[in-house]
Amino acid sequence: MKMREDRMKRCPLLRQERAIYCKNFPLKKMIPFERIFQNENLCLKRNHKDCPLYSKGMVLVGKDLAICPFVGFETVSYCVAFPLKKIAANSIVSSPCNSLAYVDCPIYKRMAGTAEEARRLTSLHGFMIDEAKLYLEGHLWMRRKNGVVRIGLDDFAQFILGPIASVRLREKGEKIGESEWYMRCEVDTGEVELLAPFRGVV
Repeated sequence: MKMREDRMKRCPLLRQERAIYCKNFPLKKMIPFERIFQNENLCLKRNHKDCPLYSKGMVLVGKDLAICPFVGFETVSYCVAFPLKKIAANSIVSSPCNSLAYVDCPIYKRMAGTAEEARRLTSLHGFMIDEAKLYLEGHLWMRRKNGVVRIGLDDFAQFILGPIASVRLREKGEKIGESEWYMRCEVDTGEVELLAPFRGVV
C-alpha cells in the first residue's frame, strides 16, 4: 500500500457538525444536534408553539407541524481542543484554522508540539500521521523527547470517540499492567476505557 503524503491544509483539531438555529432570534445562536432534544429546546418538538419566539413571529405555516417553521439548519465548525464546545458559524472559512497558519495557534501547539513538528504531519486516508511518533496497538502513540515521554490518541481514535468532555489518568506512582486501563475518557455515549499495550509505573 502506497502512502500518499498530503500536508494538512487545515487544523486537524477542527471538526464539523450539523446544528440548528432560530430564524426568529435576533442573533444567530447555534444549537448542536446533541442538545436539541433537551427539555428547554422546543424547536423540533410538536409543542414548539409554546415558544415565545414562535408566537412573536405571528405566522402560521400549515397545521400541526412536527417541527417549528423558523428552524434553520447549518453545518458549523469548532475546535475539539477548546475547553468549551464553542460552535462558530462558517465564517471560520477565513480564519487561521482553515489554513497552514493553524500551526501558530497556541491551543494547537500545546496539543501537537512546535510549529516545526506540526509541519511534519502527513495524512493517510484522511487521518493525521506523524512519522516521528511510535504508533502502538489500541490507537495509542508515544514520543520521547528530552527525557519526557508523551502519549496520546491517534487521529482515528479521536474521530471514533468524538468530542471528549474529560480525561482521567492513573495516579502518579501507580503500576500499570499490559491490557489494563491507563486512561478513561468521558464522551457523549458514556465512559470509555483505553487499555495499555505496555506495562510500567506512572
